[in-house]
Amino acid sequence: MQEIEVFHFNELLNDRGVGVDLKSIDKLVSVCDEIRNDYEDKVRALTGGMVDSAKAVSQAMKWIAKQGKPVPDLTARTIDQLLSPEIAATFPPQVVQFLEYRKIVSRSSIAKFNAFQETVSPDGKIHGMMFYHGAHTGRWTSKLVQLQNFPRGKAKLDDTEVELILTSLHNNDPREFIEWLEYKCEQEKGWISPIEVISTLLRSMIVPDEGRVMLIYDYASIESRVLAWLADCKELLDAFKKTDSGEVSWDVYMLMASKIYKDDVESYTKSDPKRQHGKAVVLGCGYGMGPAKFHETCASQGLTLTEEEANNMVYSFRDSFSEIPQLWYRIDSVMKEVAKKVDSSPIKATDNISFYRTNSFVFCRLPNGRDLAYPMMEVKNELNPYLGKTVEALSYMGSDVQHPWCRKKIYGAKAVENIVQAVARDLMVDAMLKLEKAGFEVLFSVHDEIVCQIDQEDYSSERVAQFEEIMTTVPEWATGLPIQVEGTASARYRK
Repeated sequence: MQEIEVFHFNELLNDRGVGVDLKSIDKLVSVCDEIRNDYEDKVRALTGGMVDSAKAVSQAMKWIAKQGKPVPDLTARTIDQLLSPEIAATFPPQVVQFLEYRKIVSRSSIAKFNAFQETVSPDGKIHGMMFYHGAHTGRWTSKLVQLQNFPRGKAKLDDTEVELILTSLHNNDPREFIEWLEYKCEQEKGWISPIEVISTLLRSMIVPDEGRVMLIYDYASIESRVLAWLADCKELLDAFKKTDSGEVSWDVYMLMASKIYKDDVESYTKSDPKRQHGKAVVLGCGYGMGPAKFHETCASQGLTLTEEEANNMVYSFRDSFSEIPQLWYRIDSVMKEVAKKVDSSPIKATDNISFYRTNSFVFCRLPNGRDLAYPMMEVKNELNPYLGKTVEALSYMGSDVQHPWCRKKIYGAKAVENIVQAVARDLMVDAMLKLEKAGFEVLFSVHDEIVCQIDQEDYSSERVAQFEEIMTTVPEWATGLPIQVEGTASARYRK
């Protein structure tokens, strides 16, 4: 019955809408147009007029090829890879410069200011942004301005600095504001560049109703916590509980680093570079990522590792927290068994996860009783290129970015990722419904973050404590799962 309630709650959120600062948005659209025009001029000058625009892909590809270093395409992913220090050093400087220009002109943050303008209603709000069960796991996705893929923004701005920038924005014309912003970026180290400041301002364009304040809270390390709970990984669960209570000075990332480097965990600090390695492992290796992929992922995040180091880190994780790979293998085995069955009797994978089959569908029963569906699941013998032998491979019918209906591979670790994200979603939904009933007006959610608003007169330390208690009190079906939240109150949406 709860899912019917969640569906109606989604309609309530869409009817309620999300307020935006339209006056600032209008000004920022003009500023972005000026910046875009500046960079298009730079592109034409750099290429001697051979490329009319940074977005003219065919012209750009031909010009880059003439520089003696052709590129496969100009997608955002490829450009990010080409601009990594190691690869960029192998390209002519003018090509690197062009790629940087194209990256700026193509930034999604610039386009999102226009999306705000195009979707705002006469009441100053955007309605219909939340898309119920948009993801296979049951998580929300969003429409119109697409809250779920907001760029993070690298400039470090506090609330006072945001208001200072917006004051300058409204007191100057676009060209004067850009000049002021360029000057301030030279003075303020954390501001990085005008385009980074503008990207960071994007979230600030979402505002509460007049006389209200926003509460913006995120579940801390929720997927790692849920994974440890589902796998019954006692050492990780105990570590989360100790760090949440303040019993220890270290965190789970330091714990992982101590296992990789065989150090005393008490010797680490949060600024220790080894902690970053531990963090990359904990966040990256929970769903079966192998050494080669881990090495590539770390490189894209600016973490330089040798292949040997990447291999050591991956297997340190698997050996240290062996319950997690055991969960992958158990889920994989049960899914294959159920996919071959002709009857609908369920098979338990763990104490709180089971699988059953109905006709061509395989369902995963989650801890709260909700099901994940895998249509037309089947098992076939296929050659595994990594193992060099034929193995049983699972697949089901689903959708991806390119194909609305296609056959998708699934395996134990990938299914565990689905289950973890679905459980995290169910925890968040439970909290959102309880927050709404407690008088915290829910506006939207983004990934594992809940955003509410309350009257400024109602805002107090006691109300914040009540908000945090609701978010950290798990439902009965999640007993034993350690939860921690992090957040802030603000006059504007922020990260």
